[in-house]
Amino acid sequence: MMISHNTFADTVTATTSLGYYPFDIDVNPNTDRIYVTTFNHVTYNSSYAFVIDGSTNSVIDKLWAGYDDGFAGVGVNQKTNRIYVADGSGKIVIIDGATNAITGTITGIPYPQYFAVNPSTNKIYVQSNNQDIFVVNSMTDTISKSLRACGTYTMNNQPQGNILPVDVAVNPVTNMAYVACVKAVKVMGGSYQSAASYVAVIDGSTDTVLKNVTLGSSNAWPSGIRVNPDTNRIYVGGSPSASVIDGNTNLLTSTINAGCGCAGRVGVDPNTNKVYFSDGGNRLTIVDGATNTVIGSVAVGSNPASVGVNPVTNKIYVVNTESQTVSVIDGSSSNTSTVSSAPQILQATAGTRNITISWQPPSSNGGSAITGYKVYRSTSSGSETGYVNLGNVTSYTNTIVTPGVTYFYKVRAVNSAGISPLSNEASATP
Repeated sequence: MMISHNTFADTVTATTSLGYYPFDIDVNPNTDRIYVTTFNHVTYNSSYAFVIDGSTNSVIDKLWAGYDDGFAGVGVNQKTNRIYVADGSGKIVIIDGATNAITGTITGIPYPQYFAVNPSTNKIYVQSNNQDIFVVNSMTDTISKSLRACGTYTMNNQPQGNILPVDVAVNPVTNMAYVACVKAVKVMGGSYQSAASYVAVIDGSTDTVLKNVTLGSSNAWPSGIRVNPDTNRIYVGGSPSASVIDGNTNLLTSTINAGCGCAGRVGVDPNTNKVYFSDGGNRLTIVDGATNTVIGSVAVGSNPASVGVNPVTNKIYVVNTESQTVSVIDGSSSNTSTVSSAPQILQATAGTRNITISWQPPSSNGGSAITGYKVYRSTSSGSETGYVNLGNVTSYTNTIVTPGVTYFYKVRAVNSAGISPLSNEASATP
């Protein structure tokens, strides 16, 4: 069931009822499909993966993996249109986004939890509850590596407490992955307290840890992590504060305290440069990524958890665990402009170890000046994903190419209202 509301920026415009307790959410912006995992935290059975049509906010499919262990995280490879769902039995279920059919499983990862999918490299980083991060090759759906990204916790050469990877994120432009980590020690009464919290930075070319970035006070407990690939900023939710890391330097640059209900998971809209934090109560906190300050909040359902973002439509999706719903938020700018039309006459010309693409500006800027362009690239027609962000230029020379390989390109224009439709496709072989 879908309930409509009045529409304006950063306001709940629809609520989709599921009838099950949602756990995680992800979005394929190319198909405007939203994927939600659910579980029954009373009996831990009857768990489904829901498919929602973003144009109608209606459930169009409900998938059961054939067993009753609760589903956990979900990740979308927008390049291949395959969806990966973790389940409580220790498997990763693979769904074909074109047919919504379960096509296979991946085994060998103990208790998979959350995913970070890099469509540029076709790698999936899987957070496992056994403290490891697993790297999956999504072209072959096989495990290529496992690493203890958060390290081990010892004192006087003896294990002390727990090392917990909390969440994982990836920047598909730089191919860096990030793991939110906490070192937890057992205190009086048997509960655990944070002794240190940090983000492990993984070099996606080697899948090795480059460094750890310490987060604020030692008692901070990170809860989620996401990346804005346009600004190369990493946002870490947590209590008592959220943290911002500069991906260029891998340094902590800001801590968000004032007014920040940031104790839940995170969503980032790169087009509006707004960051959304769930608070575990019934609100979503909105942060301006330009200033790293809280600019507002919006009431959602009870116990909001994961946050999904469609950067094409600027819609924000929040799963509300206790309400068993998904809140749909219009994250568009409040100005009166619209997105521009698509860039025109995209052409690609091969050179020696490079390809130069050029295009004409959109025929209509939507009432707001064009501020930049996004280039999408792939080695197969029709599967282009985000590759590079440019200023207000009308050509780009791609030097990271392999001779003899054909590359396909599309371009979108950017204005204050968001991003345009895709241009025509162009290809060349260096």
